[in-house]
Amino acid sequence: MDLDFLKAEHQALADLREQLLEKIDTVAGSEAGAILTIRARLNRVLAGHLAKEDRFIYPRLLSSCDPDAADLASRFHNEMGDLGLAWTELMAAWPDERISSDPEAFSAAIRPALAVLARRIDCEEQQLYPAFLRMMGRETPVDSAQP
Repeated sequence: MDLDFLKAEHQALADLREQLLEKIDTVAGSEAGAILTIRARLNRVLAGHLAKEDRFIYPRLLSSCDPDAADLASRFHNEMGDLGLAWTELMAAWPDERISSDPEAFSAAIRPALAVLARRIDCEEQQLYPAFLRMMGRETPVDSAQP
């Protein structure tokens, strides 16, 4: 798995997060449509991103011979499961009609989740992905570069 692709998704998530914050800061009824569009994009990118990490990053780290890498992956995976569930519940609690009718309340409800998402992206970039790269380097056979 190419971490550059996952990092690009992190950037897309960060950009969508900023766009959503910008729109909910205006809290005008005319912005409800834009809020719904950005939220839908954010949900799609986040769901795809989490699925890729679950499929490619966590299994390798969790089965690593490096106990520190495995412990880190376990902690991140458990926290992400909680974050993923909390995000799903938040989105279910805020269908489009409710957001459109009360964008101020939606703004108050989603801000903490957006802050958690930003922290999570930073932690993955600073801790999880470097651990994955280190582990992949250790697991590469010594003679793999020889003809």
